Amino acid sequence: SDEERIRIETLEHKRWNAYMRAEGYIFSGSTDKSSRNDLAKMHHDLVDYSSLTEEEKRKDSRVGTN
Repeated sequence: SDEERIRIETLEHKRWNAYMRAEGYIFSGSTDKSSRNDLAKMHHDLVDYSSLTEEEKRKDSRVGTN
């Protein structure tokens, strides 16, 4: 159902967020993709799930599926 999909997406984003922060990444200061900087360990998607674009939210629902 849509409710289950959103729950899975939210949990996956939280998991990914925790992993990235454990790796030393911080929020880049902007949600624009061009603000991502892997050398400086700055990422534009280190935000709450609700702040993600619909495209990014759908990425979280595809994790673990083929």
